[in-house]
Amino acid sequence: MPVKYEAPKLNPDFELPKLIEQFSGETFDIVAVRFGKSQFGEYAVVTVGKQNYVTGSGVLCPQLHSISDLIDECKDTVTVTMKQVKRYYTF
Repeated sequence: MPVKYEAPKLNPDFELPKLIEQFSGETFDIVAVRFGKSQFGEYAVVTVGKQNYVTGSGVLCPQLHSISDLIDECKDTVTVTMKQVKRYYTF
């Protein structure tokens, strides 16, 4: 008799990361940006207000490097508008 696989239950305190792409078509202020590397490549953690959002987009990450430099220089937030162009997102 085959053994049935039962998926593990998620911890109720665990939340999936929120994606920055959910702001498509909106204008918002970026407070901070930090970068990391994973097995899938570079990713960015973007702070908007008091919430953190994640992206691994090959188009957004280079733009976020520039935005991060601006934030460091100005010591202020940067206001951006996110657009969807065909199948990718850009500021």
